[in-house]
Amino acid sequence: MKKIAVLSITMLFAVSSFAQNMNVQTAYNYLKKGKLNEALEAIEPALDHAQTSGQAKTWFYYASICFEIANTKEAKYKDALANPLDEALRGYEKTIELERDKKNKEFSEQIPPFINSIAHKYYEQGADAYEQRQFPAAAENFLKSFNIKEKNMAQTDTITLFYAAVSHFLDKQYDESEKIFLQLREMNYQEPDVYLYLAKIAIEKKNLEKAADYIDEGDVKFPNNAALLTEKVNLYMTTELAEYKKDEAEKTLKQLIDLIPENPVLYYNLGISYSSDPSKIDEAIAAYKKAIELNPDYTNAYVNWANIYLEKSNEFVRQANELPFEEDKKYNELVDKSKEMLNEALPYVEKAYELNKDDADVKKMLRDLYIKLNMFDKAETVK
Repeated sequence: MKKIAVLSITMLFAVSSFAQNMNVQTAYNYLKKGKLNEALEAIEPALDHAQTSGQAKTWFYYASICFEIANTKEAKYKDALANPLDEALRGYEKTIELERDKKNKEFSEQIPPFINSIAHKYYEQGADAYEQRQFPAAAENFLKSFNIKEKNMAQTDTITLFYAAVSHFLDKQYDESEKIFLQLREMNYQEPDVYLYLAKIAIEKKNLEKAADYIDEGDVKFPNNAALLTEKVNLYMTTELAEYKKDEAEKTLKQLIDLIPENPVLYYNLGISYSSDPSKIDEAIAAYKKAIELNPDYTNAYVNWANIYLEKSNEFVRQANELPFEEDKKYNELVDKSKEMLNEALPYVEKAYELNKDDADVKKMLRDLYIKLNMFDKAETVK
């Protein structure tokens, strides 16, 4: 009885093994005919069977079916697999593994173009997701593309890795983004934006000194890069560093002006920097004047130019109010100087209002100025 039982089991096992080999061949035939659902249904049992799961042919056919599903335009196959590209890659990698120690690499020698195509497909999916501002998906697909090329094709696709880092940054995943940018920095990737983004990440993490160090490091490697210099100006003019980096900000603005001499914003910002120093008021006026020459509709430049005179006017009023009562003559002289400054400011405020009559701050500024100059009729026209 024991021999009969063993013989029966062996025979059943042989029949089962034969059936699975037939399934592999059937799947291949369906694949050639473009019947992808049927091909997938035929091949799947063979992936787990002891006799066929160790055959390179099984995994190559499975990968090829998945690859076709991933690339087909026929809607009826779109839901056959949740992640057909992932499965195709898994199948091709398994095929390579099974033939690694064989002299005759019947199937794995056919695989490189498919692997390259999968990597390219992931890149395209990443680019599409990026364009749609779906940054988590963009980062995931860019990284898949990079890792496939590095693992299977011995290629280090740094530009794809860069896009993954940018996608993480735009998704506010600053730790992940920083890790990749530091990796690119270690690779000596020749792109100044690596240092620009590292600085931006440091700013987000409230480490301003570190941000300045990254910008300086980038500036050494990529001298006179406008993006890096602009970030340095922003860092030194709009953060806590502005208190003791004003000279550095002015120096950097001048570098940028040498690079982009027709940019009115640079002169405007230089005017802001100069205007904080009473000894550089003339330089501030010259900077605002240049900004307006380059852009005659630059409302804020007119406003800031006017503010220089308004601040002088306020200073004369302050001095007058501090005088003793008996110094009438000196008091009147200071009041007259204050009005002179108001009249100096007036044409610039009027021009700002002419350019932007919907700006509530400019409206108030002009109305108050008319009232101080006893021009009440004009004040009434500013609504």
